[in-house]
Amino acid sequence: MELYDFQKKALALRVIGHEAELYFYKKAPSGYVLSSTDKIDFKNAAPKKISDTFSSAKTLVSLPMDFFHFRLIELPFSDRDKVLLTLPYIMDAMVLGRSDSYTYDYIITSNSEDGSKKFKAVCIYVEKERLKQLIKTLRNFNISPHVITCASISHVLQNTDFQTPGSFTEPSGIDTETMGKLLSEQFNQKYSQINFCRGEFKLSTISELSKKQFSAGITFLLLSALLITVYSGIKIHLINKRIKTVQSQFESTYREMFKSETKIVDPYAQLQGKVKQMRDTRKIYDSLSPLDVLLLVSKSSFGKVTLTETEMEGSGVTLRGEAESLSFLNTFTEALKEGFSDVKLVESKPGLDSKVKFMVSVKISSQKE
Repeated sequence: MELYDFQKKALALRVIGHEAELYFYKKAPSGYVLSSTDKIDFKNAAPKKISDTFSSAKTLVSLPMDFFHFRLIELPFSDRDKVLLTLPYIMDAMVLGRSDSYTYDYIITSNSEDGSKKFKAVCIYVEKERLKQLIKTLRNFNISPHVITCASISHVLQNTDFQTPGSFTEPSGIDTETMGKLLSEQFNQKYSQINFCRGEFKLSTISELSKKQFSAGITFLLLSALLITVYSGIKIHLINKRIKTVQSQFESTYREMFKSETKIVDPYAQLQGKVKQMRDTRKIYDSLSPLDVLLLVSKSSFGKVTLTETEMEGSGVTLRGEAESLSFLNTFTEALKEGFSDVKLVESKPGLDSKVKFMVSVKISSQKE
């Protein structure tokens, strides 16, 4: 059974009755080294939780030998690679109740000596419901095991000549230091001899850790979203405030530039309109100078019309002056049509010495622009 990668920290628990010894490990170049120990009481009404630093670390739980059942079995070599699959069928007649109500593991002890091509093993099994209750209790203490084993059996296999089920009893006299070393061996080897955290139990413990990681991830995402929302809100508020300041300054500048204008709705659009108007006027002035306009007017006057004022605005020209008579004024306006378009007699009234005062508006012809 392959172990997990235990990263920089690891936690091991040795369960003894209603208590558990805690062994905290840190990774060193030589392997995992015991850093400290502690104890917890499962009967405590206010349980001492494992700190988050170690609750997220990979965790090994070692149960006492009296938690398990043991059977000595002998199997053919052909079944060596599929022992876990065949154990429920092999043990069907040896267990109380249904064999599928137990979970199994095994340790190979030796090959048969009679040349029968068989090997000997110890079958270790435990009730699934009992294991579930243990995992539930551990979760109350913020513990999610990744390996559930029995470190004591390693000590038994190394020091006891076991041939009967009675040989499998919890060894006495194992001090904290010795147990710490036994547990560290489980971390430092690539494979664990026993691991009941498989199948449905592996899924349940991993899903518990995944829930914690998912919860932490969701919290982080919500916090990030909140910070982004606050930042965006502040930024949008500052941008809107800056836009209003610029608009106010722009409107103030526009009023200074065009003091005679009273109706200001959209200063930017109105300024664009004025700029366009100025560009159009410039095109007209570039194509036809005021002197050319005056020359056309003088050719139309026949010496009988006197101009007192000439005003140009864009393509429009306003002429004010006096004519010798109304007849000469009509002749003048008709003559203007040869050089201008949209010629209109806006105003005419009697003046001094029987003369006629007038105001005529014309537009510079498109062919002249």
